Amino acid sequence: PVTAPAPLAPATLAQLDALLATVRTSHVAFTAATPATQRAVSNAAGSALGSDAWSAAQVAVAGLQSSRSAAIIALADIDRLYVDASTAGDAIERATAAKAEADRLVAEEDAVIARLLGALTG
Repeated sequence: PVTAPAPLAPATLAQLDALLATVRTSHVAFTAATPATQRAVSNAAGSALGSDAWSAAQVAVAGLQSSRSAAIIALADIDRLYVDASTAGDAIERATAAKAEADRLVAEEDAVIARLLGALTG
């Protein structure tokens, strides 16, 4: 007979919840910092490489990249918990959902950063 996968341990569920909360909090901070970064990049439009406006925009984008680092670290930990649960044959629905949400939020941040960097170099 086929047996149902074991549920994730309460400690693992708590870790997933905490890590996903970190991703969400990081995303809120990222989203809040995006308009100022966008303004810096817009101000640098047409500026020469190395100019004050271009340098300010680069620093702003770097700050935005830094603000997402907590989300990326938490996503890596979520991935690890997902792989551990999957290879152990445990139920992975909660881990799958947490991974999907974290992936989506980090992908949104990646797209914003790519767009901003493209505007600086384009």
